[in-house]
Amino acid sequence: MSFKVEVMPSGHQFVVKEGQIVLDAALDAGVILPYSCRSGSCVSCKGKVLEGDYDPGIGTEQIMSPDEMAEGYTLFCQTTAQSDLVIESTEVRLETDIITRKMPARVIKLEQLNDDVMLVQLQMPSTETFRYKPGQYLDFIFKDNVRRSYSIAVAPEEGKAIELHVRHMPGGMFSDRLFGVGERPVKVREILRIEGPLGTFFLREESDKPIIFVASGTGFSPIKAVIEDIIAKGISRPVTLYWGGRRPHDLYMNDLA
Repeated sequence: MSFKVEVMPSGHQFVVKEGQIVLDAALDAGVILPYSCRSGSCVSCKGKVLEGDYDPGIGTEQIMSPDEMAEGYTLFCQTTAQSDLVIESTEVRLETDIITRKMPARVIKLEQLNDDVMLVQLQMPSTETFRYKPGQYLDFIFKDNVRRSYSIAVAPEEGKAIELHVRHMPGGMFSDRLFGVGERPVKVREILRIEGPLGTFFLREESDKPIIFVASGTGFSPIKAVIEDIIAKGISRPVTLYWGGRRPHDLYMNDLA
């Protein structure tokens, strides 16, 4: 069974299968709703159901207030349809050459920036074009489709390696390997599988409003990419960055900031 979803105010429509997440169905159909973490915690995908029946999902119930949910607000990365829906959400326009795809990536550099942050540089295949907007992220794909998501920390530049800042989470399946914990540490020249670019966190250049960035720890990485792009393009909008951490060395690139 499948259901029709209409997005207001654009009027765009897509089909969602029974049990399928609304956001996933939208992205599959080329309708780009706002999103980032896809786990509900960032609330980027928040929107409103105007008509129809739906299951908001456990994640929505844990994050949103009862009053918001009573008004029809939900997180589309957690929501499944139970009938045809009419929803209210902004849509994001990406350049037509920015396409999410899966590909291999070679680790070409590992540099420890402090005691628990590793800089990882990736080289994409010469036969593939990996275009992205500064602020987007990519997924590493492991066995059984287990994924780990990391923001791209460098502005796009022809021939430039992709840079990630990965915090060590003790017990973390991937970050343990990066920091040499366990039997299979990640090594330079290792090939990993990625999918990207993903996410809708990027600068809306059509606006001339001042920009305020707020980051903690490695949340600095996508903002670094955006600021580099602002400088490269000569964008003159006022920009303020607030970057915090629990400890002074959490500001692992303080000289840049």
